[in-house]
Amino acid sequence: MAQINTDLKYIKGSLDKNEEQHKEILDKIDNLGDTFTGKIQDKADHKETFGAIKGLAEAMESKFVSKESFSPIQKIVYGLVGAMLLSIVAGIMALILK
Repeated sequence: MAQINTDLKYIKGSLDKNEEQHKEILDKIDNLGDTFTGKIQDKADHKETFGAIKGLAEAMESKFVSKESFSPIQKIVYGLVGAMLLSIVAGIMALILK
């Protein structure tokens, strides 16, 4: 009879310990879900950021002038500015020499 009582106490102690471990596991599972929720939100934020960067890149391609297409205009403008500065310098020299 004494052996049965000690066995029952051991079984009850094991059940209590098992219940505590079960609660700890459930708490860890809940925390794991929170961790995944944060990571999923981070990935969603990254997708939005990459989408915004892609949109800016497309806008830059369509709205801004590339260096290759600007080169002929640059040469024309520099030539006109050079001609105007040359005429100003020539006018000043003509005034000085008279």
